[in-house]
Amino acid sequence: EKPPFQTRSEIERQIKAGAEPKEHYECLYLQLHETVELLAFVKERAAHAFIYPMVCTTFHTGARRSELMRMRISDVDLEGKIITIREKKRVKGTSTTRRVPLSEFLIAVLTEWMANHPGGNWLFCHEQIVARSRKRSPTTGHMWKNRPTSGKARQASVRDRTAAGITPLTEDEADHHLHATLANSKWDIIRGWHLCRHSFISAHWGSLSVSSLSRKPVGR
Repeated sequence: EKPPFQTRSEIERQIKAGAEPKEHYECLYLQLHETVELLAFVKERAAHAFIYPMVCTTFHTGARRSELMRMRISDVDLEGKIITIREKKRVKGTSTTRRVPLSEFLIAVLTEWMANHPGGNWLFCHEQIVARSRKRSPTTGHMWKNRPTSGKARQASVRDRTAAGITPLTEDEADHHLHATLANSKWDIIRGWHLCRHSFISAHWGSLSVSSLSRKPVGR
């Protein structure tokens, strides 16, 4: 059985007493003041424009990583203050949805993001061109090992890359960008997107209208 979800201070006391850090940090959730601090950090540190609104959305809706990746712009009703989340886990083999009210904070974040959105139907996506990206840089064929000494010879293998287009994020991309944003900071103990979901459930539940949320219990 996994340890129960706990605050950072609870986990640190157990680790000091000899508990296994990795196992317990898997069950960390953030309190409200920590969430505010983390989101401010992500806003300042994020390398790409989609990262901050994506992290804000999971902290303010409880959406899973896979649900964030499936979100479309049309799922967001800013005027009605509702977001539709596309599920796959609640009923095995069946796609379902749930509707979650948008906080005023998240409405402001998503309004700004959608005004600068790179295009396409997906709510969270990369820009079409990303400098030094393995998939989205404007050129490819750069030699990193056994490179010729002359610039002309090094450029001989370089060619224009076919544009990748606006596509949804992959799981690896979502995980990479979260961990890269939090690396070498007090927040690098965060193991993954599931922490954001359980922080929403554990710390935010009491401030929301239960009647407007799905009545299904929230699993891990």
